Amino acid sequence: MAKVELQRGPNSEDICIATSTASGAYSVTAFGSGRDGNFSVLNGSGSEMPYKVQWAASGPTSPAIQLVPGTALSGLVSRAGLAGCKSASTPPSRLSVSLADARGSSHTNGAAAGALTLILALD
Repeated sequence: MAKVELQRGPNSEDICIATSTASGAYSVTAFGSGRDGNFSVLNGSGSEMPYKVQWAASGPTSPAIQLVPGTALSGLVSRAGLAGCKSASTPPSRLSVSLADARGSSHTNGAAAGALTLILALD
């Protein structure tokens, strides 16, 4: 059975996508814990604060693509087999999350709670 895995990359901040298929093709779909799966967290006063999620398929040299909640980003390719994620030569993927309040300023103090769910699938 073919599979795709999210593994820890060679550095702690890296994400490695590994597949058991020859093509390495995969997609990623993200859901937030906000209303209708939107990307948002609740701040200490119970207000929703939106955030943005970006995916860079081949590390810092590839462009980051903004994810849309519940919409698959397909056409991605992993060069790592299931045993290849520990190699420094495998380019890592990068997940970026940026949180801003409605005025556009960064959230810097107080608690915020929420979840981000990633679904990886073979293409």
